[in-house]
Amino acid sequence: NRTAILPEYKKREQKLGFDREDFHKQKEEVMALMTRLNCQVVFKSSMEADDLIYLLTRKLQGEKTILSSDKDFNQLLSDTVQIYNPSKEIRVTPKTIERHFGYTVEQSVDYLCLTGDKSDNISGYKGIGEKTALDFLNKHSSIKKYLKADMQYKKINNALLADIYARNKYLIDLKYFYRKFYLGMGIPYFGKPLFDAIYVAKISRQFGINTFSKTDFLKTFKELK
Repeated sequence: NRTAILPEYKKREQKLGFDREDFHKQKEEVMALMTRLNCQVVFKSSMEADDLIYLLTRKLQGEKTILSSDKDFNQLLSDTVQIYNPSKEIRVTPKTIERHFGYTVEQSVDYLCLTGDKSDNISGYKGIGEKTALDFLNKHSSIKKYLKADMQYKKINNALLADIYARNKYLIDLKYFYRKFYLGMGIPYFGKPLFDAIYVAKISRQFGINTFSKTDFLKTFKELK
């Protein structure tokens, strides 16, 4: 769906010798292993992981923690959703996001619309970097309010910004994408979690993953509920 708007979306240069068939086989093996480690796997071939994660934050009860350093997930922060960023070793909540990133939860999509997202090949407004984007949001609160008031900020072409905003919001805003394509959808569970020490031991030997054969490691997964 997103590639219809931006053909180069998430398109990465294929490395020499990359075996796509082997890659998908490994993915299936990892999913099977996680299920045998008593972990619930969620999977749908037509959905991106980001969209699945947003679906889970909506459908699962109680408090949720997203383990990621991806700024895309800042837009999902709420009273029941927090983020643990392993690269910065910080816990991000609606109360701390501004201290860590300089913008609010409500401004997180606008921030990425302005700066773009290199990891997904999404370009922002040319000439606007992190500092300028934060200054813009500090002065005008949101792109929508800025365009509606027909204001002027530095050398921004408002008509061009409106086009970029419409495109990038479609690509970046997980809530918008969910409402458009996945509203009412249930959680697509993959398999049934069932701890299987024999299977895990087999995979450990096959791939030389010694950690998986340690008693303390296996105990943690066996006791998962």
